Amino acid sequence: RDSFEDANAKSNASREGSIDCRCHQERKAPPCMSCIITRIIHITELQNEKEPKTKPKPNQIMSSPDRLTATQAKKEFFLTADDLRPLPFHRFSFWGAGRYKLYDRDLLKRVALRKHGRDGLLRKRVARQEREANKKLKELKASE
Repeated sequence: RDSFEDANAKSNASREGSIDCRCHQERKAPPCMSCIITRIIHITELQNEKEPKTKPKPNQIMSSPDRLTATQAKKEFFLTADDLRPLPFHRFSFWGAGRYKLYDRDLLKRVALRKHGRDGLLRKRVARQEREANKKLKELKASE
């Protein structure tokens, strides 16, 4: 029972921020390196529990409605990486999320019209809407 109470007191003290270790209490010495490292690890774990760091998704990174990430540009205008390579872009970086290239929407629209034509782009968009509608119907049928 004493060891359980000691362990409980030790965990409470470590949560409060002090380095509580029996070897230091008995010797009245400063904490050893292993206790300091253990404490640092514990503090890091507590911080990670409080503030989980999530990487923003590319659709959350768009800095303005006039600029699109490469992923969004490919999806919206049916372009490939080869189509985007020669185009001018703006760099956007975010701590922990990496760097992204942002392309101007007007330029992407002109490139898509040149590649697919007005009718071709319209056909592709209609076909995508039909595919998404069919996908939603299948999901509804599967959930029933």
